[in-house]
Amino acid sequence: VLFVVFISLESMCYPRAQKTTLRAARASLILLACLIAALVPHFGDFLAVLGGAGNSLGIYVLTHLSLLRQGSLGVLTLSPVRKVASWIVIVVFGVLLGILSTVISLQQLLQ
Repeated sequence: VLFVVFISLESMCYPRAQKTTLRAARASLILLACLIAALVPHFGDFLAVLGGAGNSLGIYVLTHLSLLRQGSLGVLTLSPVRKVASWIVIVVFGVLLGILSTVISLQQLLQ
């Protein structure tokens, strides 16, 4: 995913830049991220909070909601079992476990 983002931003910001310039810019961004991670206390716990909320939304909730939406629009044909399974995944993994992982990560961050 990051490769696509880098390519898009680089072509927009530096349309005629050489590869060595682009590589230097990427390397400096990576070093900046490392510096921030080293200087911010409990940075790993902060990332765990974001990951608990963001990953459950991105992996379990939004993908299955879009699948169900495509089924309701008639773009996809979904069996009733598949619809129920998608709702179970949304509720159990997306909502409940997403909230649980976010709360546990917040507790670790606030200790």
